Amino acid sequence: MSGPVTIENSSIYANSAKGKGGGIHVACLGELYLTNSTISGNYSYADGGGIFINGMAVIINSTIVGNKAINGGGISAEGSGEKDAVRGQLSFKNSIIANNYTRLEEYGTEDCLMGRNTEIALNENNWVSDGSCDAEFSGELFLELLSDNGGFTLTHLLAQGSPAADLLPKDDCVVLFDQRGVSRVAPCDLGAVEIN
Repeated sequence: MSGPVTIENSSIYANSAKGKGGGIHVACLGELYLTNSTISGNYSYADGGGIFINGMAVIINSTIVGNKAINGGGISAEGSGEKDAVRGQLSFKNSIIANNYTRLEEYGTEDCLMGRNTEIALNENNWVSDGSCDAEFSGELFLELLSDNGGFTLTHLLAQGSPAADLLPKDDCVVLFDQRGVSRVAPCDLGAVEIN
């Protein structure tokens, strides 16, 4: 399939791939628009346990947690081998990328990996737990396990006392409802779910 792909209010979890992109694989200059969605517990035997990008990905108010890969447990972006050609582009806003791992435990966490010929075009109000991809916020943010928290999909709630709760002022609450259809109330939470 070619052309842009839009995913909203969805959960992609417990998938595996022998190649790149355990949960989502964006290839051949494809375009991904991911909003209010959870990418959790996916596995890649190569790069990008949650999402692999060889194209463009725009990620808004989403939660990417607990994925594994050899490289780039949460997100891995890679460009072409052509000189000066940028083919991997990540734009993300109000999102959480946390607790993603490389397959070999001794390598530890690796939430976001930008490879050759890649760029970050937009980076606003994001929490990346290991501090990669130049996120504004990093560190432990306390998430509940993936479970049924209402709505039609499984989600990760922010645990009580999470620093990612009520972090966004009204002007940055760009998505009015969360993944479950619950209204976001300013100050809003990061990620796919609003705990109110």
